Amino acid sequence: MDEELGNIHLPRREYTMFCLGENDKGKTDHHDTHIIGVDSVSNDGEEKEADEDLENNFEVADEYKGMSKGMMLCVAYAANIGGTASLIGTTPNLVLVGVLDDRYGQEHPINFLSWMLYSLPAAIVFLIIAWVWLLCVYLDLNPRNWWKDGKCACSCSCTCKKTEEEKVVSKVIKDEYKKLGPWTWAEISVLVHFVTLACLWVFRDIGGYGWGVLFRDGYVTDSTPAILMASLLFCAPSECPSYFCCRPKEDDSPSGSKPSLLNWPAVHKNLPWGLILLLGGGYALAEGCEVSGLSQWIGEQLTVLDYLEVWVLVLVCTTVVCFFTEVTSNTAIATIFLPILAALADELCINPLYIMVPCTVVVTYAFMLPVATPPNAIAFSYGQLTIPDMASVGCMLNCLGIIWANIWVNTYGMALFDLSSYPEWADSENSTCYEEFINATSTTMVPLTTLTL
Repeated sequence: MDEELGNIHLPRREYTMFCLGENDKGKTDHHDTHIIGVDSVSNDGEEKEADEDLENNFEVADEYKGMSKGMMLCVAYAANIGGTASLIGTTPNLVLVGVLDDRYGQEHPINFLSWMLYSLPAAIVFLIIAWVWLLCVYLDLNPRNWWKDGKCACSCSCTCKKTEEEKVVSKVIKDEYKKLGPWTWAEISVLVHFVTLACLWVFRDIGGYGWGVLFRDGYVTDSTPAILMASLLFCAPSECPSYFCCRPKEDDSPSGSKPSLLNWPAVHKNLPWGLILLLGGGYALAEGCEVSGLSQWIGEQLTVLDYLEVWVLVLVCTTVVCFFTEVTSNTAIATIFLPILAALADELCINPLYIMVPCTVVVTYAFMLPVATPPNAIAFSYGQLTIPDMASVGCMLNCLGIIWANIWVNTYGMALFDLSSYPEWADSENSTCYEEFINATSTTMVPLTTLTL
């Protein structure tokens, strides 16, 4: 007799094994079952009654509970980490570019390509770090299981021989994949538009070259391709055109217009207008702080930290920002802190990117609480996780993220953006940092006559 677990149908004996840990296999007779509330049955009436209450009385073994929590957290953590890899991946990245544009103009080196060159390798490495940490917490790499009875007890999580439950799960995944069917015209069209948009972003500015040089300075930005592709989605058909050579031979429907890939009702319903208002309000708040002099005043008060080494100052700022974002929106934290950090960098004559870029990255490294980022909230909403689960696992990952962001900016970032010097693009009428840097550099140069001697 079959019984149901979600969408998986298993015989009673296989179903019981699915609920057990690996060490309990082979103990699945009717007198030793791990299904809570389902005892051995002696007649059809009792068995039918047990079947009806199975879903409510079912309890999964701890091994599978840990696996479920690990899967939930890995999706949320991967979404947070992957968002740092490109400018459009997460909102704080866009806030960073907006603050740099407003304060320094568009001559700063942060664009779609340069940000990916910096953040994509860092995101890949930190994704591996997060994966290893989750393995240590929930799977066989738990350090508590490395040594038992005076000998190494490490075991590989993967075996060549699949268990019964692994075969069932594999079959379910394959069946669901087959239900997707072949690619449709609309899917291919959206993919083409997206790839074109990514190429336009990447090749707009490549070290002074790219298609952006065809226009005057400041005429096109990263928002230009986005608006262009969004407009084209309102024009491109969602079905194969039925005219001339585009008409398939098997299509005998009358010719006529096809619905577009995107329409205004869909935009009005699905576009997160609240996020747009939040971003706009954030930019307005940053501009108000800048015009009123509040950011400058706060930056001046923070100059008491100038006795610290620059790398220590960056470490302190990233730590403060990372743990602040656990209790509020990462977008709000980026909007409030980045203008202040820019003012602090100008006061201390530090390259603004040296302190703003790692802080922008760690704002998204929020892994402890559901309110920190939307991926955390979505993972928490499924009910498998508790706040202590997320806090205990995420706190360590937060610390690893802070350490990794500082290592990356002090090594690869230092070489990519020349963070050791104050850049000319950051110089303004109210700042003499660039002139002081040039003067200091010229006074430390060895005279040519000394070299010849």
